[in-house]
Amino acid sequence: MTHLQIRFKPLDTLFFRDGSPFNREELQANVNTIFPPSPTTLAGAIRAAWARAMGWDGKGRGGNWAECCKERLGASVTLPETITFNGPYLFRNNEPVFPVPAHVLGVTPLDPQKQKPSDLVLLAPGREMETDLGKILLPVKPSSGTVEARKALISEWWVSACGLRQILRGDPPGRDTLMHQSKLWTVEQRIGNFRKEGRVTGLMALYSPQHIRLQQGVELAMFSSGLPDIDIEKIISRPAVTGGEARACWLTIEEGGIEEYLQIGSPSSSMRYTLVALTPTQVDSLGNIAIKGRQPVSYCNQRPLMLGGWDCNKPRELRPCLRPGSVLFMETEHETAAGKIISYGEKTQWGFGRFVTGIWK
Repeated sequence: MTHLQIRFKPLDTLFFRDGSPFNREELQANVNTIFPPSPTTLAGAIRAAWARAMGWDGKGRGGNWAECCKERLGASVTLPETITFNGPYLFRNNEPVFPVPAHVLGVTPLDPQKQKPSDLVLLAPGREMETDLGKILLPVKPSSGTVEARKALISEWWVSACGLRQILRGDPPGRDTLMHQSKLWTVEQRIGNFRKEGRVTGLMALYSPQHIRLQQGVELAMFSSGLPDIDIEKIISRPAVTGGEARACWLTIEEGGIEEYLQIGSPSSSMRYTLVALTPTQVDSLGNIAIKGRQPVSYCNQRPLMLGGWDCNKPRELRPCLRPGSVLFMETEHETAAGKIISYGEKTQWGFGRFVTGIWK
C-alpha cells in the first residue's frame, strides 16, 4: 500500500475556526482560529481534492458524490477501511517540526526572536504523593542544577526532528533545534461584512476573524495511505479549498511517512518509556487515558483542546483532546524501543491519536 506525504502551501492566509458560536446577527468581535487545525479538516480537504479529480461536482446536498466517490472515498464521516490519515504536521524547509514536549523545561529568553531557551531539562516521575486525585507520581525536575526560572516550553516553542529524537532518547534537546512559534506563523486580524441580497448590510453584520499566515518555507502536511490511485496531475494542477472562508492551498504529493523522520540512530529501549503525542488524541469527558489497558504512571499536559467540526450540513459536538506535545510516562515488563509510532483512542483512521515512544531516565 502506498504511503503518501501531502503538503499544503497556502495561496494567502488560512482560517480554521474554533468551537465558539459564530452566528449571523450576533456580536462577532473576535472569531478565534485553531492552528494547527483538526485532523478531520485536512483529511476532508484531501478527500475533496481527490473527489474533484474523480468527477465530483463540488456540491453537497444534491451533488453527485454518491455516484462517483462514495465507494472509494467513503460517505460523509465514514472512511473505507483501506484509507488512513495521519496528521496534521508542520514542515519548515522540508523538515517536520513538532511542539516541544510538555516535560521539557527551560529558561525562556526576553527576546524569543533573537534568543533561545537555556538550561534545558526533562521532567520525570518522582516519588509517590497523596493528592486530590489519589496517590500518584508527580513529575519533578532533576535534583542537580535546578534553576527556579525554568518553565514548560510547549505553549510557544517548537523543536526540529533532530531535537525530538534527542528527547526520545531521554536527553534534553540542543538549543539550536528549538524555534519560537513566530518563526512558523503569525496571526492576522481581518474584518468581514455580511451582505444580504441586493448588496445590503445591516446591524451586527461586521465580524473579525483571526487568520493564520505561514512564514516563508512553512507548510502543513498530512500523511495518508490507501487513497485511490488516480492521475496526480489532476489534483496538483489547481488549488484545494482548505478550512473556512474558502481559503485555498496548492498541494504537493510524494511518497513517504512520518516514521522516517523519527528513526533513532542507535538502539534505545527501556521498560520505562514515554509516549509523546504527535496529533490530537480524543479522551473521555473526565480525561481518562489508558494505553492498551495500562494507565500512565504520570503525565505532563496542558488543558484539553476542544475540537468539533462539521458533518456536511451540521456541527459536530466538541470533544476534549490531548494536545500534541502531551507526554505520558509508562512502565511495562518488557523493553520498549524509542522512535516507534503507535495509535491510540478514537478516530485514529482520521489522524487522531498518534504517539511516538521515547525513554525516561
